[in-house]
Amino acid sequence: MIVPTFGVRRAGTAHTFCLSGASRQPRGVDAFLDVCAETAYRHIVLQQGPIALGWQWWRELDQLHLGGLVLDIVIAALDVGRLRPHPAVLVARAFYGALTELSITITEADEPEQTRAQAAELVRDLIGGVVTDGGPPPA
Repeated sequence: MIVPTFGVRRAGTAHTFCLSGASRQPRGVDAFLDVCAETAYRHIVLQQGPIALGWQWWRELDQLHLGGLVLDIVIAALDVGRLRPHPAVLVARAFYGALTELSITITEADEPEQTRAQAAELVRDLIGGVVTDGGPPPA
């Protein structure tokens, strides 16, 4: 079955959304959105996946893979003081929702490359809003 293969690729790419050293910029935003903009991925996973699997099952699978990775990244960033102290689940759900909706928006856009570039900048700004320059949180 091809859908899980593409889903694993998307989830693996999402795992690179780590915050690097002193940088406030996430790594992997462009790579993740590039995968979402690929014709085969867009067609099979984002367009046909929800039709073939049903919206609810497709969403559960996507949330299991992408949502779980986003939560892991948020927890790790909170543990080292790289994010403002918000509940991990809320931050993860906010970014999962944004990433999912942006990937669908790229698929539906008349100019997917331009939309992908705009989405990348938006995600960087969103992440920049919760990232801190500090180190580990006080004990």
